[in-house]
Amino acid sequence: MTDQKKTDETLAQEAKLWDERALTPEGWEDAPDAVPRAGESVSISIRLPRQMVEILKEFAAGRGSATRC
Repeated sequence: MTDQKKTDETLAQEAKLWDERALTPEGWEDAPDAVPRAGESVSISIRLPRQMVEILKEFAAGRGSATRC
């Protein structure tokens, strides 16, 4: 991982590429250790108002994200 910080403009460009599916995680098996692997992640639980959860689910569905509930 580089020590160089990305600018807001660079991050916005990268986000746009992800949104357009121009970037994918395929082939990232050698990703730096700073990128957590699924098996190394920790599950947490937080309480949110029911209405906020419904809004977040709608937002995720609108973005084409898979929701698990």
